[in-house]
Amino acid sequence: MEATPSSGLIPLLVGLVFLLVFGGVVAFVVYAGWRGKQEKLALAGRKARARPGRARVVQASSKQISGGHSVITDMYLTLSVETPRGPVQAKAVWTVDPLRMDQLREGCVVDVLVDADAPHRVYPAASWAQQSGMDPNRWMTR
Repeated sequence: MEATPSSGLIPLLVGLVFLLVFGGVVAFVVYAGWRGKQEKLALAGRKARARPGRARVVQASSKQISGGHSVITDMYLTLSVETPRGPVQAKAVWTVDPLRMDQLREGCVVDVLVDADAPHRVYPAASWAQQSGMDPNRWMTR
């Protein structure tokens, strides 16, 4: 049986397609890691410039996730932030210890860090709360 000229192209094309797909996946993973690092650095910079303030919890809901031997509680908050220009409504997602959820009930006043550039962005100032892994300011309505 004679080999046709196109029979040698098929393995070459399969290999090329495999390399393109694999290269695309690797490029996406590298880009996603770089983008995540840039977002963390930007958030750290905004928090460093933030001013201390106080906010009243207008609305609060929670979502608990069990993982391994711990429970993570994300609190979805709507806050009324006191600013020199008057009250501003802000949305935030904070990760808190389940035993501290009572401190974020509706009507409670909590210490916050108010973003210097955008007062509707607030970050937790209390040691028992942390900014959630996702920046809520990307999806919040203004």
